[in-house]
Amino acid sequence: MRSLRTGSLMSSSKTILVIEDNEVERQGLACLLEQDGYNVMQATDGAEAIKQVHESTPPDMMLLDMMMRGCDGWQFLRQRRRDPALGSIPVVIVTGLDIASSEWANSLGASGTRAQAGRARADPQRAKPRAGGRRG
Repeated sequence: MRSLRTGSLMSSSKTILVIEDNEVERQGLACLLEQDGYNVMQATDGAEAIKQVHESTPPDMMLLDMMMRGCDGWQFLRQRRRDPALGSIPVVIVTGLDIASSEWANSLGASGTRAQAGRARADPQRAKPRAGGRRG
């Protein structure tokens, strides 16, 4: 069966971890995924996502916001490169950043990117990680 919204194949046996600090966006995305038959795990930042992956059955895929409080998307992806448990799980970046493209996502170690509708355009200076992994 195909999802009416996305056209993708639905599967009730697949689990997706949504990593997003904005509760409304996280809950909304989780609701849509559950309606399409997916099991959904949720994390408010990269550190919580890492903990969940290590303490429970790993998800089949992760949807990652880049600009979060705490452990942001860049920090999470750096940690993912060093952690075999995380590295084996595909990541799709869900963001409203202007710089988002498949090539950009691949350069960060993610499988791809999806535009986040309704997000204000990000300031390019804030989108660039600073030395030490923090963005402006």
